[in-house]
Amino acid sequence: MIWLKLAGSLLVIGSTAGLGRLSARPYAERVGTLEEWQRLLKRLMTLIEWKRLPLSAALGEAARGSPRLTSVVAHLISELQNRDEEFFMAWRRLLDRVPALWAEDRAVLEDLGRVLGRSDIAHQHEHLRAAEQELDRLIREARWQRVHEGRLGPALLTAVGIMLAIVLL
Repeated sequence: MIWLKLAGSLLVIGSTAGLGRLSARPYAERVGTLEEWQRLLKRLMTLIEWKRLPLSAALGEAARGSPRLTSVVAHLISELQNRDEEFFMAWRRLLDRVPALWAEDRAVLEDLGRVLGRSDIAHQHEHLRAAEQELDRLIREARWQRVHEGRLGPALLTAVGIMLAIVLL
């Protein structure tokens, strides 16, 4: 009988600890996604200014090596090649496909999408630089949330699991 109680207690503690890790995942995913966007924008700026690549080619090149963004950018490029569609609408659909973007992250990237490909290189550079700076701020904020809020949920759920295990014993 005691072994059954111990097994049940361990199961409760393990499951609540697992749920706690799941509750922290969105914070970590947001940080990773924002960091990939920031790297993409830095590369995009270089490719547009220095190599003078067209926007779709520059986006494809800039997205290489970004696990979260490569496939969605490739989908955007294929949409732009297959349709006579406005870039901004395709850009918004791209943002819909990117996981772990919060509303404020999406707003920064939407504003950037309104400008890309619609103005001269200097104007695009200004907007890319501003978006990069805003992403830097959002990354700092997301890291703070990951450390503070992302640890609170797992700790509380594990504590609840331990309390339930004590009650079971």
